[in-house]
Amino acid sequence: MNTKTMTAVRATLAALTLAVPVTLGVASARDLTPSTDVIFVNATGQVGLVDVYVGGKLVVRNLFPGTRTSFANSVPAGRHEVVVTRAGDGMSRAVLRKTMEFVGGQERAMTFSFDGNGEPTLKAEKASAD
Repeated sequence: MNTKTMTAVRATLAALTLAVPVTLGVASARDLTPSTDVIFVNATGQVGLVDVYVGGKLVVRNLFPGTRTSFANSVPAGRHEVVVTRAGDGMSRAVLRKTMEFVGGQERAMTFSFDGNGEPTLKAEKASAD
């Protein structure tokens, strides 16, 4: 190889060496975006199967009464409106609407039920490993 070619190869290798860590650093930062792992529980049979929306996105479909989701849903950290509907009704016909704070790095169980006055409730608790 001549001197010009060697210089060009060295310059290319130097540029790649600098670019790779920067690219990897950006990908890693994106992967570390905080989220909350949430198990949803339908603790009532009063409305039958339910759908659950978080921040306008359908995250649980057709959750049977007395059951919970089989796996946790990852919800971005922050304040989001949680909407519970009868299965298939869509967000405009909500049984319950509640704005809740989701803290990144936590695991929560969100339980939909009715209180002693017959009002729908949604409670967030620390998820238990069972």
